[in-house]
Amino acid sequence: MLERLSSIPFQGWLLFFFLVAFFILVFNIAFTSQSQKIFTRVRNMEIFTTGTDEERLMKKPLHQRLYMMLQQKVEIFVEKHVQRGKYAPLQAKLIQANDTKTKPVEHWAKKIIFAMGASVLGLILMNPLLMIFFGALGFFIPDSKLNDKIKKRQYQIRKTVPDFLDLLTATAPSAKNLEDAIRQVCERNSGEISKEFRIALNEINSGARRRDALLQMARRCGVEEIDSLVSQINQSENYGTPIQKTLEAQSEKLRKMKKLLIETKAQKASVTLLLPSMFLLMTCLIIVVGPSVVQLMGAGGMM
Repeated sequence: MLERLSSIPFQGWLLFFFLVAFFILVFNIAFTSQSQKIFTRVRNMEIFTTGTDEERLMKKPLHQRLYMMLQQKVEIFVEKHVQRGKYAPLQAKLIQANDTKTKPVEHWAKKIIFAMGASVLGLILMNPLLMIFFGALGFFIPDSKLNDKIKKRQYQIRKTVPDFLDLLTATAPSAKNLEDAIRQVCERNSGEISKEFRIALNEINSGARRRDALLQMARRCGVEEIDSLVSQINQSENYGTPIQKTLEAQSEKLRKMKKLLIETKAQKASVTLLLPSMFLLMTCLIIVVGPSVVQLMGAGGMM
């Protein structure tokens, strides 16, 4: 019996432990779903308080508790070995992605956990090069997702800011001041740019200067169009020029930039569709010409 167990390779043992862990997680999820539903109903009824962090953690499913415990250990490691100076660019990216819940330490921990999990694939295959490759790939996956989220949000801002500015230009003459005009436009619209202006209005109402609140909004957006708009509004305030002329000029400028953005997207789409069109053309040629070529080759062989 011992000889048979000793003859099992390391890869087999590793696969066995992963299967056992998988079935334990499936068993836990299958048999705790009803209790989780009951807990959710009671929580929605607000019969009891939320409790401490430890109590809330123990009420979560097993796989979530394991992941959160691992994340806490990795966060402690990150705080000790990663310089805090590297947190500032990451914090700016998280703000631009509108991710206010995730801290830079948590993002770093997620990167390390993804790298560890992906390197297990190379460990199963018993290939050190694949371990390094999959580990590096897993390490950069959270960054890639964060950058994609930023690009999508910035695209939404670029697409909606000209319409927002048109409404602001039309509303400004009848409003008490610029803040009142922004408030009226935000009440009629939704979207990322409206959310950012609402945050800026809340900061102004809390006592911040309009100049500083708008600059903070431009940093959160990270979009060239918003930077230009905020700069022109602040210059108009400094030099005492009418805000109406500034808004009209910026509205025309942003309208042209939106048109350019749409044309750029259309050009990229045409290039993207070129490769599938070539494959479709080749497939049609094979379907149409293929039988004739086969017949000609068969006739030439008979001769």
